[in-house]
Amino acid sequence: MYISSIPGRVRIRTDDHAALDRAAESVGKLDGVLDLQHNPRTGSLLVIYDADNPAAADKLETLLVEHCPNIAASGAPVPAKTPSKVAYMRIAKRGMLGSLGLALVFALLDEEDWHIAAGSAFLGFLGYHLYGYRKRILA
Repeated sequence: MYISSIPGRVRIRTDDHAALDRAAESVGKLDGVLDLQHNPRTGSLLVIYDADNPAAADKLETLLVEHCPNIAASGAPVPAKTPSKVAYMRIAKRGMLGSLGLALVFALLDEEDWHIAAGSAFLGFLGYHLYGYRKRILA
């Protein structure tokens, strides 16, 4: 279980779905809670609350610790992030752009072998890019 929070927003994720359901039910009744998004499939609870109301924030924290006691023990850790694929996708996009530009230049210069090589590089970068986004594409 972990919790991440910024003023006005708290997100909890846990495998204990029963505790999360109880927390969602209790938190939804609080004054100062502007929005509550409970996703049982992922075990996530997102609470948007009035950050200018310190009493609401204190009540919210109390209820969350009451229903999900592991939050107090964990001290709000942030889960370890895997290396972001953003950097890899940036390389793929720049590679596609560069190889496409080279392929066009070689086509204008009538350099067929180099045009084919640059086009092949473009297809390689494109394949890598599509592989990185395969879940979004096939969803």
